[in-house]
Amino acid sequence: MKKTFIAIAVAGLLAGCASYGNQKLGDETEATVSSKIHEDETTQADLLNMLGNPTDKSFREDGKEEWTYVYSDASADAVNFIPFVGLFGTSTSGTLKKLNVIFNEDDTVWRYAMTESANDMKTGVFK
Repeated sequence: MKKTFIAIAVAGLLAGCASYGNQKLGDETEATVSSKIHEDETTQADLLNMLGNPTDKSFREDGKEEWTYVYSDASADAVNFIPFVGLFGTSTSGTLKKLNVIFNEDDTVWRYAMTESANDMKTGVFK
């Protein structure tokens, strides 16, 4: 019984957390980003030094280049570790951060927006 409990606890710890995307963005908040990015001053090179490569690059209809940085983390909720409850569904909680940056023709920041929101996922009876 003791070995089974230890095996379940170790498996839970290993499977309990996950993250996706730009790890450097994970350390940022809306306040820290606004202190580092300045419209008409911050360049693409500055952003590359600050955050690395974006998750996505695209062009808008007006021809301006747009970069998107994404970071998401999630941890399994405690309810997942109750014996037999996992048969009825799962529950995870975390954070989703997204930074969109649009550039001027001279490769300086024209506009940017950062959002941070809850990133919860529930399946089965936990919906």
